[in-house]
Order: sequence, then structure tokens, then C-alpha cells
Amino acid sequence: MLSVNSIYYPKLKPAALPRVIMIEPTSVCNLKCAMCYVQQNIKTGSYLDLPKFNAIIEQFQEIRELIFCGIGEPFLNKDIFAMIETAKQRGIVFVNLITNGKLLDREMALKIVSSGISRIQISVHSFNPKVFSEIRNEEKSGLEKLKLGIKELVRQKKELNSGIKICCNAVITKFNYNDISAFIKEAKELGVDRVEFIQMTTANGSLTNMNAPMGHMKNICNQARKLARRLDIEAGFLNGNEYGRCYQLWDFMMIHADGNVSPCNGIFPTENIGVGDVFKEPIRKIWDSEKYQKLRYEIKNGKLKYCKYCESGYCIEGKDFRWFKNYYLRPLKRFIKTLYESRK
Repeated sequence: MLSVNSIYYPKLKPAALPRVIMIEPTSVCNLKCAMCYVQQNIKTGSYLDLPKFNAIIEQFQEIRELIFCGIGEPFLNKDIFAMIETAKQRGIVFVNLITNGKLLDREMALKIVSSGISRIQISVHSFNPKVFSEIRNEEKSGLEKLKLGIKELVRQKKELNSGIKICCNAVITKFNYNDISAFIKEAKELGVDRVEFIQMTTANGSLTNMNAPMGHMKNICNQARKLARRLDIEAGFLNGNEYGRCYQLWDFMMIHADGNVSPCNGIFPTENIGVGDVFKEPIRKIWDSEKYQKLRYEIKNGKLKYCKYCESGYCIEGKDFRWFKNYYLRPLKRFIKTLYESRK
């Protein structure tokens, strides 16, 4: 039977490979943030070395976007800058890296800006020293060190006339939901290009006590958007993507440092682990596998219950018109366009 969901998703093309790739340089982290379920429970970690990284990306026909991110801190991997250089040599247009910034200093800033990376996102979470300390579980003094590192990044960007985009991130929780406007002001003073606010995602009932009170979020986010426009700083409130509903199982793959594959990064790996291991079988075989196709089928038919917690389909401020537009109108428009083009 045709479900409502099925009209919103592209047809399966088993021969195609994903063009948006997230690679985890390491699962080891130097922080244990309050809302990070993984780092609070992890016992051992893995590192991805350069030969294995090369072996991974060589299997993809085209990579439109490469994101260095995962459950660990990318800069703990000694090969990270060699990986970035390899990615740029491969002609990958957009290379992004997400870091907690704890290792950011003058030397690191110079390496980052000189690397040719497209964007760096620094997960600050709050510029309030008390809140910063509560979230990141580190001394308040760590905030001043981090701010100096961000300033150095901005300075090096200007000095080297680099096109790198510098972004400060905040995962919105009960600790910092009142800090959004202050966060924007502080980021503007530091000279960064963009701020990004991401909804705290919970799956399987985990960490629900960390969630921001949704009743307040619409007002707070509206005020923050106005402030960002007035201050002339880019602001993103992660509440969806250009596709509307989920696209990741059709054009995305996350590869962990130990070789395991997650077909999405929107929720904690509960229903979507064990899809494959890139060190044991070719990526194309994983991409076309029965497990992958089953997951696509289940998403199309609304059978993955944890997907409802994903920030890709749910606004920080709740189900307002922006959510309706992203989740229904945008994919419907894409569907009609595809249908029209197929009949030409």
C-alpha cells in the first residue's frame, strides 16, 4: 500500500553512491558534555589513520561535501590535517569540520586557516561562564581560552585573506535556552561569520531531562532571528534541510573511526547501527545491501519510531509554520517538480 510518506522520498537507486559523507576521525573526546550520552558511557575509543581514510574516500565516485565529525574530537587525531589536504587534492569542494575548540590556540588556528578547509564549526554552547562550565564539564577559565582561540582564528583569516567560514555552535538544552541572544552578541563581537543553534535530540527516552522548555522557544528564537539580522551575522536554527524530510539514506553516509557505518547522524545510533563495516566490505556493497534498503523502506513507511526526535524534521521552536513549510510544502513541491520532469 502507498503511504503518505512514500511520495516524499526519491526512488531507490542502488547503483548510486552518497555524495555527502561524514567521517569520524576519532571516537575519543577530551570533554564529557552534559548532554552527550555517548561520551558519558563510552569505554574505549578508536582512531582513523591516514591510509584507512584514503582507502575510504577513494571508493566514492563523487563527494560533494565532506564533514569531519563524530562522537569524538577531530583534532585529537594526529592525521587530521593530512586528511584535509587529501580531501582538497581530491577536489572536494566543501570540507567542514566540527570541533569543541579545546585545543584551539595560535598554532592550531594558523594550521586550520592555512589548510584550505571551507568551514569550521566550534561547539561553544554558551558564552556565559557558569553555563559553559555546566554544559562542557570544564573549568570556567576554559571559556576565556576558547574565546582567545576563536579571536586568533578570525585574525588569521583576515591576515591570510582566507575564505574559511568560522561558525560558533550551540546545542540548545535546559542550560542555555535563555542565552541565545547573548550568544549571538558575543559571537558578533568575536568576529565570527555565523552562529548555529541545534536542537537537543533524544531517542529511546535518553536525557529527556536536558531538553529546553518548548513553550518558550518560539518567542526566544523569533527575537534571536531579529537580533541576528540587526547585527548582520548569519544565524542558523537547525530545523530541517533543503530536501524537506529526511534525505540521508539516499545521499549521505556516516563512517565511524572503527569502520562501522551509520546511515544517518540525526539521532543517537539506536535503530541504525550495524549497517556495515567499511574495513570488511566495499562501500558500494554496503550502500546496496539488504539492510540499507530495508531502512529506506521503513523510513518511507514511517516505521522508524525514533526518527520523530530528529532535528532535521523538527524546529527548535516547535511545529510552527516554518516546520509545516519544511516538512510538507517543500517536499511536496519537490515531488511535483520530479513528476513534471519525468513526464516531459
